[in-house]
Parts: sequence; structure tokens; C-alpha cells
Amino acid sequence: MSMGPLRSALLTILGTALAACHVAAPVAFPDKPELVRAQAGWCDLLVKSGLAEASSRATCAAAITTASPAFLKAMTKCVAQRLESYGQKRPDRGILVAECRDEAQYNIGASTTEGAEVIEARCQRMQRCERVAASECRASMAKLEGAQRAVFTSTYNPPALHEVAECLSSKSCTDHEDEAQLTCYAPVTEQLVWFPN
Repeated sequence: MSMGPLRSALLTILGTALAACHVAAPVAFPDKPELVRAQAGWCDLLVKSGLAEASSRATCAAAITTASPAFLKAMTKCVAQRLESYGQKRPDRGILVAECRDEAQYNIGASTTEGAEVIEARCQRMQRCERVAASECRASMAKLEGAQRAVFTSTYNPPALHEVAECLSSKSCTDHEDEAQLTCYAPVTEQLVWFPN
């Protein structure tokens, strides 16, 4: 066999092996139209409440969000209610978002099948890095209350959860695993809801 075909065969084998090491990307995002509508509702609220200029509506609508439709709708409802109740004494935007994030996660909850990819990645990482059996981890995740589970799963849309799962699967183990796992969520958490700069 000449070097050309041998090299090609080795690259094919290597490529297959590397592909097996990564979590497969979601093939479809069925909630995308619903997410677009939820994002439009969020943008409308920002403009109507004076938190954003009318000219920024298009920028808001086009912004990437890592939120699930359910979370974004719950955030929109909560912020609208809080703004109405606070009146002219509006709190800092950061406080408003933090309060509503907690309320939204409580209200949307999560099913036991939601976020299966990221839960599996978390449990495989715990087995690899902390010597916690993956089966024990899965059982613990299944027992979490809806709001607790939503923090890891239904807050985010499928592409965002896939990004977190890939991070959890590919990053090296550390001496501070709680921080390492939070680091994987940080980029998608920063893009949950759009606000003007």
C-alpha cells in the first residue's frame, strides 16, 4: 500500500475516533419558531417599559439568546409584573434580572427527560473526575425539584445545552470541579436575555 492510501485510511480512522469522543450535535431545534416569538415579546417589553429605545428593537430581535422559549416567556412576564409593582422606584437592572431569573426557573420547572444530553455529560464528568458513579449521579438529578433541575436544563435552549455538554465532556478535570462545571455554563448564561449596553 502506498503512503497516500495508508495516510487516507489512518485519517479516516482518526476522524471516526475523534467524532466518537464528542457529544453529537442536536439535529433539530423544533422550538426555534417559538423562541423567535418569545424573543419578540421580550423586545416589545423592553421598548414599552423604556428599558430600551424603539430603535434597538431590531437589534434585540436579532440578538442570539441561549434561553428556552419557556424561560424567556416567564422572564418577560415577571419583569413586566415587577416593573408595574415598582412603579417609579425601579431597582437596578441586575437586581430585577436576578429576581426574575429565580422566579422564572421556579415557574417553568423541568421534566425528568429535559436536558438529557447535558445531564449525561455532567454525570459522565462526575464519574471521570470525582469517582461518583454515573448511575448515582443520574438518580440524584432525577430527584431534584423542578426549579433546581431547571437551573441546569430547561432554562436553556437545545443548542446552548449542547454547548454546555460539549464543554463538560471535553474539559480536563480540576481540583475544583464545582467551579469547572459552572465555567461551562458561564458563556450561555451571559446570553440568556438581551439588554441594551
